[in-house]
Amino acid sequence: MDQQSTPAVTFWEMRLDDYDLGFAVWQVPGCSSKVVLLTGGSSGLGRVAVKRFVSEGHTVIFTGRSADRLDETVAWINSSQEVRARLHTHVLDLENLESIRKGVELLKSLGLSLDVWINNAGRTTINLEYVPVTSKVEKTIFANAIGPW
Repeated sequence: MDQQSTPAVTFWEMRLDDYDLGFAVWQVPGCSSKVVLLTGGSSGLGRVAVKRFVSEGHTVIFTGRSADRLDETVAWINSSQEVRARLHTHVLDLENLESIRKGVELLKSLGLSLDVWINNAGRTTINLEYVPVTSKVEKTIFANAIGPW
């Protein structure tokens, strides 16, 4: 089945090679590969960014809220064992402080020095919803502004 007939393929995934998307901005001649952490890497533009970064020789740690979607992204990249060795996934929910704490511990356990952090994960809600931990902070604000910090 080709990419165009796969229903789960997004606009960005179909056009991966059509756009620069600004991914080469921090590539400096003579620099070795970077270690990139990207939140929201299991779909859309984040998924495409993961594929682009790893194909350019970088080590990529990427997160998403679903282990299944993270695994699907790794499979979609369809890479060699050498490339897969540079891919690290972690289930991370930026609305959940415990999930954020576990993410920090995982990052420490990898022993990698981060060069680039891309906060791609985000959300929006139609109605006001509050984070259960605080019951005072709206979910959109928590996930997009508080969680990453």
